[in-house]
Amino acid sequence: VLLAEVYWGREWELLQEGFDFATDKSLYDRLADVDAEGLKAHLAADQGFQERCARYIEGHDLPRAAEAFVTAEQHCAAALLAYTSAGMKIFHDGQMTGRRAAVPLHTWTRFCNETRDPHTIHQYARLLEVINRPEVKDGECRACSTTASMDGDPSFANIMSQVCWDSEGHATLVIVNYSPEKATGHVVIPKETLVSDAVHPIPGTHSYDGRPNPGVLSDAEGVQNVLLRDMLSNEWHERDAAVLVGHHGGAWFSLEPWQAIAYELSLLPLPQAPPLREPTPTPLA
Repeated sequence: VLLAEVYWGREWELLQEGFDFATDKSLYDRLADVDAEGLKAHLAADQGFQERCARYIEGHDLPRAAEAFVTAEQHCAAALLAYTSAGMKIFHDGQMTGRRAAVPLHTWTRFCNETRDPHTIHQYARLLEVINRPEVKDGECRACSTTASMDGDPSFANIMSQVCWDSEGHATLVIVNYSPEKATGHVVIPKETLVSDAVHPIPGTHSYDGRPNPGVLSDAEGVQNVLLRDMLSNEWHERDAAVLVGHHGGAWFSLEPWQAIAYELSLLPLPQAPPLREPTPTPLA
């Protein structure tokens, strides 16, 4: 595997020269500069290009991620966006333990007295559970469109969203408010997203009978419900499948500053109508 270290937006140029992958410095710059518009455009680029990018948020000649991304929430949001995108994932030594001291390139010495940050370690443990899912590692990944709420709030422009799925129906929906302000807006996922039945029951509310053949979401209202389980907070929500694929403008979300969500998508069984009672025969006189 040939990996090119690239600067100045020349990733595609190096890929055309025969490299298998190119480090995605353009994505890093947009994350570091909090360039929401540039992020959306970059993550919506051609899929063939996306799959040959090497994503990272820390490197040997860059500030530590714990320093570059000022708050723990921004750090988590940047990591989730970078590492759930298609392509190679690169992690730097000390990144997942919250190290802040840079290691000089001309020495192998590390600052041994630097403490490990428990919050960062816990944060990456949850992120790795998402990143290691089969659909995120090897499945399809597409950017989701975002639009304004009914009140026209322009903050939707700061909402980034992408969905990953595989042929088995495993599906992950990522939604991030990449800004220091609250954001609201609608998210619409591609209609070709494959989703199968839920395998994580909510006690007392639903029951499941395994994972059937996956299928695309229905665009008819009231036909399918989708369970959204946030793998970072373990919160649960339900949405009509038709709304997720665009009815009524899409699914509406209200996000706190830097809020990052990674939903596992799965279908819920709809309540079954009770069988019709056969009419009682009228007794003969």
